Amino acid sequence: MPDLRTRMVQGAAMAAAATVVNLAVRSARGLDTLSAPLMLLLLALCAAAGTVGGAAYFATETVRARGGWRKTAVNVATLLVFCAVAIVLLIVVSLTGLLGK
Repeated sequence: MPDLRTRMVQGAAMAAAATVVNLAVRSARGLDTLSAPLMLLLLALCAAAGTVGGAAYFATETVRARGGWRKTAVNVATLLVFCAVAIVLLIVVSLTGLLGK
């Protein structure tokens, strides 16, 4: 079983990769391109949320190993933790004015 650090790095890497793909597709289509600093900020926020999501995944490994509906419920809970952290980080960044007006 992977350790906590590995799960956190995996979570951050998956979130960052998804963000890069999303930004690349939006840029290729000419949709609402962001400035480079905002792209990096978004990437950092998603990676941070992914790190917390990876930690949540690690913390629930014993429940996941039992299988069945518990595994499904814990997987959903882990995704909800990631989403909640991402939303909180975006709100904090928005309130600080880093996203502009």
